Amino acid sequence: MIRLTAEKILLVMVLLTVGALVFREPLLEKRIVIGPGAENIRLELDSDFRDGGTSKTEWIDKDNFAWRCQLEDTFDYPYCGMQIYFSDSYLKGIDLSNYTHLNISLDYKGEAESFRIYFRNSNTHYTRPNEIRSTKFNVAELDTRRSHLHEDIQLSHFRVADWWLILYDLEMAYTQIEFTNIGLIEIQTGTGLKAGDHTFRLNKLELVGVRISLEQMYLCIIVIWLFAILVFLASRIRILQMAVRTGEKRHAELTEVHALLDRRHRTLEQKIKLDPLTGAYNRAGIEQPLTRAFHKWKLEKKPLSLLLFDVDNFKDVNDKKGHAIGDSVLRELTLLVSENIRDDDHFARWGGEEFIIVCGDTELTQARELAEKLRKKIDGSVFADKLHVTVSFGVAQIRKGETLSALFNRTDEALYIAKNKGRNQVTVSDDTKPEEPDAYLLQNTP
Repeated sequence: MIRLTAEKILLVMVLLTVGALVFREPLLEKRIVIGPGAENIRLELDSDFRDGGTSKTEWIDKDNFAWRCQLEDTFDYPYCGMQIYFSDSYLKGIDLSNYTHLNISLDYKGEAESFRIYFRNSNTHYTRPNEIRSTKFNVAELDTRRSHLHEDIQLSHFRVADWWLILYDLEMAYTQIEFTNIGLIEIQTGTGLKAGDHTFRLNKLELVGVRISLEQMYLCIIVIWLFAILVFLASRIRILQMAVRTGEKRHAELTEVHALLDRRHRTLEQKIKLDPLTGAYNRAGIEQPLTRAFHKWKLEKKPLSLLLFDVDNFKDVNDKKGHAIGDSVLRELTLLVSENIRDDDHFARWGGEEFIIVCGDTELTQARELAEKLRKKIDGSVFADKLHVTVSFGVAQIRKGETLSALFNRTDEALYIAKNKGRNQVTVSDDTKPEEPDAYLLQNTP
């Protein structure tokens, strides 16, 4: 009777698992849709009037999100557009940090080749009351050269407007895109425009996010199945204990059970630690080798160095060649690096196109030589679709009394400098000048 009940439970779990995999998108995704008929929003029109310009904007049909802009060339950079507020103040917005994609459907008439969309974020570290321009301008510029525009873009492709960064001169921590408190969304005419008429109609602006990640869902399924297997096996053992009285049969059955559990545990543990795309370690997988090398440094004074690198201009590869080619490039690059590092080195995909190499018992000079060797190998190789890619390296060796977090920050800072110096090069942390990252960014901003 117990076995029959367990089998029914397992059947139900199989059906639920299949259902979760088949219908994973509606289970994982959450959406915000803005357009005609949307509630709890406020619309306003804006133009260069506040900057001394004379451009004009007016509603054609406010209920249907349609407006007209008449740009005048009395201002160097004329603009106008529509603003969507989520409350009565730009200081109170919505958290879009767990949203990944933006789908926009827009009708446009005019001579512009592009338009801008701003997600303007408020944060007490830089946003000032009664100064709406102090909201961070997360911007993407989209093509308008079609009568009916429909775009699906990733929020990670947004950037912070250069003029805004220069104007407010923020600490490094606040120079990246941010979607934690979006007070308003603004659709605005594009760059390089002079006098002329422009007509817009927003059909739909849809934000797509995730409740939980796909990896988290898979991990939950694995944990639930592991628990179910344990329950099932426990009931199986109970039946065997009741049915089999001889020690030999009971020992054989228990050995089989433990072997099954051990194999499944090792398989699941290995899957959790590996990046599914490249087969290299992921962050969870590199944690143990990194911790072990850190302890050797503390207890045995063995030197520890980190190499952090990412693919230069990888966004262009995805945009121009597609994500399938981009994924192939990452896989081939992973294989190349794996074949050209030492057996004692540990290699992992840190995230996106960024990778890390943990070099235990390695001085800074050796680490730099390894980074330069890998950089040249990659620079001289041909990847998927006959692509040529380069990488930038940051290298650092742990110092006396330093934490792993501080070591990683120095390595990341060296990588940041390598990319800003022109990419396709190796920068060692001890080679960098002790100037603020923000100051360096502003000096080298085109």
